[in-house]
This record gives sequence, C-alpha cells and structure tokens, in this order.
Amino acid sequence: MDNRHTGAEIAKAIEECLQSKEIISKIMAITCDNASANDKFLQDFSDLLSKNKILFNSTQQSVRQLGKLKTLVATLSPFKDATVKMSMQKYPTLLIAISLYYSLIETIKETIEKENIP
Repeated sequence: MDNRHTGAEIAKAIEECLQSKEIISKIMAITCDNASANDKFLQDFSDLLSKNKILFNSTQQSVRQLGKLKTLVATLSPFKDATVKMSMQKYPTLLIAISLYYSLIETIKETIEKENIP
C-alpha cells in the first residue's frame, strides 16, 4: 500500500487481493490488532463484501487481539503463584505488583467477555 493506512484503504487493498485470488467468498473471519484504523476497516470491508453479495458481519466475524490476550495470560500466570507465596512484609513493593496483576487479569477477562472471545 502506497497510501496512508486508513480503514478504507486497508479494506480496499484486502478486497482487491482476495478478489484477485478468487477467494473472497470464502472469508469466515478477520483477525486484526486494536489499531484505530481497524474499526473503520472492518466496517468498510463489510460494506465492500455486501456489494459483492457476500454476507460478512464485522462484529461477529472479527477477532481482535486474541493471540496477544492469550499470550499475555499465559505469560502472567506463573506470577500469580509466586505472589501468593511471597510475604508482603518482606516484599513491600509486591503489593503494587499484585494489585496491578489482578487489575490486568480482570481487564483481560472483561475484554474477552466484551468481544465474545471463546
């Protein structure tokens, strides 16, 4: 892509690529990160597919950050056991780490529920 990476430009580029490979009708889902342009991309892509008489629900057929969330949860899981076993008095700064950890886990859980991620 030579132009800015706007949602509209991304949608057009992907639609053209899928058309050229003759696989546009086989799209089941789109995975993307949380870049702000992707909200517009998903809507524009859905609109482009509609013009080709292809049903694509951008809310139900897109997954945002799933890989990163699962990796993050897997990365942080060992810290839960370690923080439970450590003494707060011996490690006074650990209280901050524990509260941040639990806050992060809750945010991840809320995001998974909000995005309907299995």
